[in-house]
Amino acid sequence: MTMTKLKSPQKFIIENIAYLPIIFMFVGMYNLPTGRSITSDLLVIASLILVLLLKSNVLMTLKEKSTKALSIGLSIYLAISLFTLYLHGDDWGLIRGGLICLLFLITSHFFFKKRIIQHSVIVGSLTLLAISLYQLLFVGTSRIDAFTNAIPYAHGTIVLSIFNLYLMFNEENKKLKLLHFLALIAAMICCILSDTRGAWLTIPLLFSILLIYTYRHHNKKTVLTAVFISFIIAAIGISLFNDRISSRLDQASFEISEYNAGHSNSSIGLRLTLWESAFYIFKESPIIGFGDGYKEKRKQQVDEGLYPERINILVHNHNQYVEIAVTRGSLGLISLLLLFSLSLYAIHQSSTTPNMKYLGYSIVVSYMIFGLTDIPLKHHLTLYLYLVSLTFIIKHKPKA
Repeated sequence: MTMTKLKSPQKFIIENIAYLPIIFMFVGMYNLPTGRSITSDLLVIASLILVLLLKSNVLMTLKEKSTKALSIGLSIYLAISLFTLYLHGDDWGLIRGGLICLLFLITSHFFFKKRIIQHSVIVGSLTLLAISLYQLLFVGTSRIDAFTNAIPYAHGTIVLSIFNLYLMFNEENKKLKLLHFLALIAAMICCILSDTRGAWLTIPLLFSILLIYTYRHHNKKTVLTAVFISFIIAAIGISLFNDRISSRLDQASFEISEYNAGHSNSSIGLRLTLWESAFYIFKESPIIGFGDGYKEKRKQQVDEGLYPERINILVHNHNQYVEIAVTRGSLGLISLLLLFSLSLYAIHQSSTTPNMKYLGYSIVVSYMIFGLTDIPLKHHLTLYLYLVSLTFIIKHKPKA
């Protein structure tokens, strides 16, 4: 059964059903207390409907190098996760979430509509800003998390920022371009209010990628516009949140100095101590890791007086690469790096526009940087945001 032979209602469903989980996440609903469950349900429902309607042709998009590359990268990552689950336990919920995203990647077809995504990221950015300001001004929350978790919230705002940024540069409608600019500022404000260092680290890098994109694919006027927008965003951020940013930078500088002086009770000091502890645990099982059993190893280190007891309070290693290394060993770390590498290759091989490709590159790089200070791929929502965003990007087809 081909797309041309489908009846009109079936064709309409096939062309639109895969947008539902994307819209739900991009309008900011991913951050609801039940957002994870609803996102999972929408991904499964969309995938099953496509399977039922397309039957034997459901794997047709796997013929494309981009879909094949991302599918291979994700499959290897999940296969190693299942292997370590069998050996010494792993997070089955995250593995199941990855399998759901793999099903969605394989079954979803090409995305021709961009307007609906544009409207979604604009609404999502403004919605999250409203929630953030409510928490800040009326609830008195110092670190904004939109009532769920600061990590998926913060990185969700980064993903929305990236979409707004590149969709703005590829938009000719002046009103929609302005809305994207306002939504970009809104998402950036949300990111700053999250007080998440990993998200902050990605912002200058993302604007650097933007400047490379405009230099390679646009004229000098557009390059100057990109520089001007980067300057405006930086100026707004510094003027509005100078105290918050300066405080965090001064705190970080002080904590590093304290750690170098032998004091590890600060936030950064504890993280550096965690990573040192994890290195010695990793050396005991460098191939397959220990799963969550590494925490028992850490307790032994504390009992022997090697590290302060406070490191046992932290539930993870605050670094994606370190966490994967001690739980899944070198196999897991290689599978993570393969996932990132094949994601970049899939974007490069896709037939989408240069604008969308750089959008995709920025998302992958943001996760790689964010992973230096936290564990984005060990949160369901950030895993969904990563894989569903890339599915849309590599399968987006510009109108002829």
